[in-house]
Amino acid sequence: MPAGATRPARWISYAACAWAVGFGAPHVWWALGVPAGFPGGEASYHFFMSSAWRYVFDVVVVLLSILAFLVALTLLRPSDQIVRRWISHTAAWIACGMLSLRGVGGMLHDGVSDPVWWPTFLLGGILFGGVAWCARRPQFVTKSHSRGPGERDAMGTTHFAGYLERESDTHRGGAP
Repeated sequence: MPAGATRPARWISYAACAWAVGFGAPHVWWALGVPAGFPGGEASYHFFMSSAWRYVFDVVVVLLSILAFLVALTLLRPSDQIVRRWISHTAAWIACGMLSLRGVGGMLHDGVSDPVWWPTFLLGGILFGGVAWCARRPQFVTKSHSRGPGERDAMGTTHFAGYLERESDTHRGGAP
């Protein structure tokens, strides 16, 4: 994303960061032994947390939440400042797919009986889809910065019909 990322792209990325923190936080306190907010109440918490896999699961979820936070922030940075940007971009699309699939599956299975978890997953999927989309789509050129058709600026970007095209895009069959 260019240095002057659009306001909606920034808000979507910041919302995805907030979602990642909000999603990871309960898993932190569940792993630390606090049953507050556990689905099914305290009895369910003690039953599930009596096995080692549940603790490992919570730790993995916390690590994935930290990764999701970093992916959303990384994709806000200008693309020329990120080495292998495609990794973060792919991670955002994977998060979108997995979270959306879990959200829709939960909605179909649980319906209105679960007003917390499937909407949380679906919201995360939508937010990370927005992060990935904003990181990929071409950015409009503002009138004050526009150049003539086909001119390259100092960054090697060619301007065509109001869209930006990077020099690297021309090697993939783009306009010269």
